[in-house]
Amino acid sequence: GVFAMATACERCELAIVGSGRACLSVLSRLSRDRAERAVVIDPSGAWLYSFARTQLRLGATHLRSTTTQVPFENACGLERYIETLGKKRDVVRTGSGFAGVPSVRVFAEYCAKTVAERFGGVRVERG
Repeated sequence: GVFAMATACERCELAIVGSGRACLSVLSRLSRDRAERAVVIDPSGAWLYSFARTQLRLGATHLRSTTTQVPFENACGLERYIETLGKKRDVVRTGSGFAGVPSVRVFAEYCAKTVAERFGGVRVERG
């Protein structure tokens, strides 16, 4: 609980409470070195746990946001991921000229891949 958070924060330059999309957005705007000196504090001790739990509880198949609304510095990264892996069927097009809405599954896969590549050195503490 609180003692674990205090102990973890005594050794970090930046503490971020919550491991969701907002946290990933903040971390992605930091240099890799600075991000790795941060600690993320979340009750689950895992990345995007609350987000995933909410999507499952609601039975959501697709996000409400488009493929360009990702919590990372590269707004086109998810679109490239979908294109590269041939997962266009996981995107619902909402209209001509607009980015599509990704499935929860493809969004989760992309986030897991990006988190592992970019934030593997960031500590996530349960607290």
